[in-house]
Amino acid sequence: MSNNPGRVAGFWYLLLSVIAPMRLMYIPSKLFVRGNATATVNNIAVHEWLFRFGIVGDLVCAVILIFLVMAFYRLFNMMVNPKIPMDAGDFALMRGIAKQRYPPFAPSLDRIAIVQRPFVPARAVGVEA
Repeated sequence: MSNNPGRVAGFWYLLLSVIAPMRLMYIPSKLFVRGNATATVNNIAVHEWLFRFGIVGDLVCAVILIFLVMAFYRLFNMMVNPKIPMDAGDFALMRGIAKQRYPPFAPSLDRIAIVQRPFVPARAVGVEA
């Protein structure tokens, strides 16, 4: 794979665009019947492998999204000065949500980021009229 951050992000997007429509549109349309739980259960029983593929597809897409966010972080961090700290913005938000939803992992998530601080640029850059 290329070392170019734009191409890496594009690769992850391309991979996501292949898998995501299957798990978001095709699988739910074949398995789930709105307002009829019995028919939904019957569809899942008949198409068991499709249901399992949907679960695996969800997990794979979640992992791809993690790599995509990291690729965008790397891409945008190359274009700005001062550098964006890893615990800024959405990265800190994701860690906070993970700590709230998965309390047993909270101590290990605290070790990931030693310093929690918002991203504030060192100096403001304005446009002179």
